[in-house]
Formats: sequence, structure tokens, C-alpha cells
Amino acid sequence: ADITMEKKSLIILQSDLNNYKEITGRILSIISSQATSIGRFEIIDRNLVTEILGEQKFQSYGMVNDENIIEIGNMASADEALILRIIDFNQKGVPKEEDEDEDEGNDKNSTLFSWLVKTVVTEAIEQIKEPDSLELENNIHTEFRGSVKIVNLESGKSNKSFDLNASHTGGNRAQSLSKVLNEISRQTRVRLKRLYMITSEIIEVKGAYVSILSGENLGLREGAMFEVSSKNTIKTYKGRTISLPGKTRGLLRITQVGPDASQARVVRKWRPIRQG
Repeated sequence: ADITMEKKSLIILQSDLNNYKEITGRILSIISSQATSIGRFEIIDRNLVTEILGEQKFQSYGMVNDENIIEIGNMASADEALILRIIDFNQKGVPKEEDEDEDEGNDKNSTLFSWLVKTVVTEAIEQIKEPDSLELENNIHTEFRGSVKIVNLESGKSNKSFDLNASHTGGNRAQSLSKVLNEISRQTRVRLKRLYMITSEIIEVKGAYVSILSGENLGLREGAMFEVSSKNTIKTYKGRTISLPGKTRGLLRITQVGPDASQARVVRKWRPIRQG
């Protein structure tokens, strides 16, 4: 029952009304793009989501609350929903930091008197100096903080979530934002993979090679790694049924990927690896 046999159907939405509409659309696109490229998900088309929201007169721009999320998910025939919440987003120009190495080098050869004069003059200049507007516009600090909650659309419960946080200082607004979005994209890919790991099964063993019950249908690619472990052991203790985790047996690296099965090479082995 725990084996991953098919892709998970996802609907991607935003919760809560806020003033971040422009960046919201870009973050939602990043999440959708990464979830699609991983190959483990069927993403509900955004046009269908917009149509559902419009017909049901839910909150605009794909924003939902806990009361209507299950209803929306059922209409879209999704298994789970990824709910994006933007906590903070801002861009502002900041003064560039001055290089202190040169000043420190000069100070070593300065007399106490010249150092005092230099310090007083420098402080006086800094008090009247205004940051150049052009300098600020070419040294933009961009900061983004958000979170993604995963909701099971059958139960309406959420037991998984992850944060998306990134910042960058430098360049104009577009360049600074681009750096932040690239980092958000990387974080999204890593976190989605961790949240939805593939569980497969060994269907054949031939020496140092094995075949597993997963392939292109779940987005597998050559070079992907799998941990091999025994099945969990079910025991009864003090009238309760408990599940003990199986023992680690080895590591596999995928060498060939088929439509729904793959071949892998055993790269590490601590215990015998068997079919099943």
C-alpha cells in the first residue's frame, strides 16, 4: 500500500488577501514549474482553477481559505493542495559598503595627529553626505519570505509545510529580484522532492543489478539514488499494534529508465538485497 504507483494530483493556490499580487503570480509559476519538472505530480491547470474560482465566486486571484479549500479541490479532482502564503516581500535601495581594507592599510603608517584629523573630517562629511539616488537604484536589496502548506483534500488536514526565504543585495531591481527568484526556485525543488519521496519495490535481482517498480511514469532519471531497506515489521506490544522500521540494506543508482520500471546498480550493500 505504501508503494508509489502513480503521480499525485496537485492544485496550487494562494491563501489570504494581500498586496503582493505581482510577486505572487511569479512564485506560483515557479512552484508549478518545479512540481511539473520533477515528474511526480499532475498539476491542475491554472486556467481551470481560475474558472472554478470565478464560477463559485470564491476570493479573487486564486486565494482561498480553509472553509472552501476542500470544495475547490473536489471540483478540480485533486489529491492535495499546495497553499502559498506570502509573509513579506520588499525591494529598496541601500548604500554600497565602502572598502575598509585600503583605509586600514593607510592607518598603519599614520601618526596619531593625522589619524585624529582624518577621523573628524570623515565624520563631518558623512553627516552631510546624502546617498546618491542613482547609486541606490543600482544596489537594490530584495527580500522574500513565504510559506507553503500542503493540505490533504480528503480530510482537509495539513501535516506538511515548508518555508521559502531568500534575499539578495546588488544590481538594479530586476537583477536583484532575479537572484531571489532563482534561489526560491532551487529551494522549491529540493523541498518538494523531500516531501514526496518515491517508494518503490525490487522486482528482480541479477548480480550487481536490480530492477525496480518505478520509471518515467514517476519522473525518474538516470543517476537517481535509492536507499534499499527491509519492509517494516508489524508487532503487538501491550495490546497495541506497532510498526518497526526495516533495516537499511544498501544503495542503488539508476542506470536505465523504462516507462514504468528501471534498472539500477547496487553501489553499496550492507545486507543481502532480495526481490520484494
